Amino acid sequence: MTSSLTGSSSTATESFQQPATPSTLANPPTAPGIMHTLRSSLSILSLRSIVSTASSLVSTTTRSISSTATSALGASPCGSEYPPDVEFSDSCAACLDPCTDHPQLPARLAAKVNQGAMAGSVKPYSHHLILCTGSSPASWAARVDSASPLARALSQVAGELPAVAPAKVSRVLANVCDRAPLGGVQHFFDKDGNEVECMDVMVWPDRVLLTGVTADNVGAAVKEYFEHEKVESVEPSDMAQGLPRPAMEPLDVDRAVFVCAHKKRDSRCGEAAPLLLRAFHDEIDALEAKSVLAHGSTGIYGISHIGGHKFAGTMV
Repeated sequence: MTSSLTGSSSTATESFQQPATPSTLANPPTAPGIMHTLRSSLSILSLRSIVSTASSLVSTTTRSISSTATSALGASPCGSEYPPDVEFSDSCAACLDPCTDHPQLPARLAAKVNQGAMAGSVKPYSHHLILCTGSSPASWAARVDSASPLARALSQVAGELPAVAPAKVSRVLANVCDRAPLGGVQHFFDKDGNEVECMDVMVWPDRVLLTGVTADNVGAAVKEYFEHEKVESVEPSDMAQGLPRPAMEPLDVDRAVFVCAHKKRDSRCGEAAPLLLRAFHDEIDALEAKSVLAHGSTGIYGISHIGGHKFAGTMV
């Protein structure tokens, strides 16, 4: 029997909170302003205007953003490729040069998205641990913690960190994303033929990557990093032959946008995410080409469920 992110589900939940000001980034959180600006943009019902607004805020704060973009629903006429099996309801909703001849927001989805105030709805947290799976969000089980022993172990250690390193840590979140581990997705099997997950963990806002972790050593690796800023003493897992020793290195992106793409947890995000991801790629690529963004690169990823179910089209 093989455990994976796509298995059946039962228990755990993830929630999205606004990060506390990290010491590694220069600017304070700007969530209330972002929320207000993006909510004003909803009256335009244009994906381009929302993403442009968010992208400009990224360029001035050089840190991750959080918002809800509820008008980004429908299908892309240019063929959104992510995820490939999402059915879209309006072929014009993602047009980058929208006209006034067609509706921009499908009524059936607009009715399901809360239009209330977002400011003040987020609980502070200090760190975000994000598991790099290399798998499509469309394949993730509704409850990834129940389907994946590694995701479950990461969530467990996230809850233990405030007691382990109280001087550095307050509240810690854990999610999975579609970024692939360094070296790509590798497959290891134990003596009974069960697959053993071996992946990487991004630590934000520290911009650190913990590589080669498994369900039985991710807790030790994460705790060792937060206590001593190293992982050299963590032994490689003996769950399967050939597993690497956990290691630590600087993350290869300077900032990131994580869009909730967890279709099986919230179908609204499953429809909005492909459009938002594509639009953010286009907008941020253009900003980086013009040197509008600060030095470094921006990672853009699909992430598992964040933000409860009040809002849809959520991002960090």
